Amino acid sequence: SAGMAGIVFQWWGGKPGSLDVVGDLVPIIMGALVYFLLNSSFIAIVAGLSQGISPVDIWISRVGSVVINYLVLIPLAVLIAILFIRDGIPGVLLLVIPLALARFSFQQYTNMRNLYIQTIKAIVAAVDAKDSYTRGHSDRVREHCVAMARELRLPEREQEVIEYMALLHDTGKIGISESILNKPGRLTDEEYQAIQEHPVIGARIVSEVDFFKKASAIVRHHHEWYNGEGYPDGLKGEDIPLGARIIAVADAFDAMTSERPYRGVRSTAEALAELEAYAGRQFDPRVVEAFLRVMLRNRGRL
Repeated sequence: SAGMAGIVFQWWGGKPGSLDVVGDLVPIIMGALVYFLLNSSFIAIVAGLSQGISPVDIWISRVGSVVINYLVLIPLAVLIAILFIRDGIPGVLLLVIPLALARFSFQQYTNMRNLYIQTIKAIVAAVDAKDSYTRGHSDRVREHCVAMARELRLPEREQEVIEYMALLHDTGKIGISESILNKPGRLTDEEYQAIQEHPVIGARIVSEVDFFKKASAIVRHHHEWYNGEGYPDGLKGEDIPLGARIIAVADAFDAMTSERPYRGVRSTAEALAELEAYAGRQFDPRVVEAFLRVMLRNRGRL
C-alpha cells in the first residue's frame, strides 16, 4: 500500500526528498487515497476470508469509522515528512515521542475495554451454568446479531455495542429461580410472569457498568414486539431500539432451533418460515429480511 502510494505521488508530480504542501497538494491527496483504498481493501479481504463474510460488506460497513482516522493521519504524515526533510531523525523524534505516549494512553483504554469483555464472558458463563437448556445460546445469538448488523451496514461502533448486548441479553436470568428456568414443561401464569422480569433485571445489571449504561435499553427491550404486544414496556416499531429488534430475531431463531423443555427442535427452514410469518407483528420486517439474506448466503450454516 505504501509503495503504491509513493508511486502515485511521483506519477502526479511529487518529488522524493522535497515537499511543498501547497504545490504538492494533489500528489499528496492522490497518494493518500490510493493508500487508504488498498490498505482498507486488503484488511477487508483478509477479514472476509477468515470469517466467511463478503469482503465488500466488511469494507462498506467499516469504511465510515476508519475514514476519519485516515483523514487525521494525512496531515500528520505530511508533518512527519517535512520534519524529516528539514531536521532529519531528531526532528521526527520530537513529534513521535508524544504520539507514542498518546498511543500508550489508548492502549490503557483498550486494556480496560478487554476487562469489560472478560466480565461479560464471566456473567454469560454464570447464566449458562444456571439454565442448562440454553447453554451456548447467548454466543449463538451474538453470532447471528453480528451477521445482521453487518448486513444492515450499521456503523462499526453500533455493531460492537449490539454484539456486547447480545451476549448479555439473558443476564437477568440470574435473578430467576432455577426451578422455573429448568422446568420440564409449560410454565404457569405466575412462572411466566417471573420469566418476563428477566429483561428488566438484566438491564439493571448491565447499566451498573458505565461502559454499557446507555446500551442497557437494548437488553431491557429485546422481548418487545414490533406491533406493541411485547414486554416489559409495550414499545412499538421504531420506538424499540434497533439493537433490541435485532436480538429479538436472533433470540427467537436460536430458541426455535434448540432443544427446549417445552417443545422439540425445529428445522432451520421451519424457523425461518416462522420469522417471516411474524414479520411486522413480532419482528421488524427489515431485520427479518436481513437475517434471511444472511442465512441464504450462508445456506443456513451460521
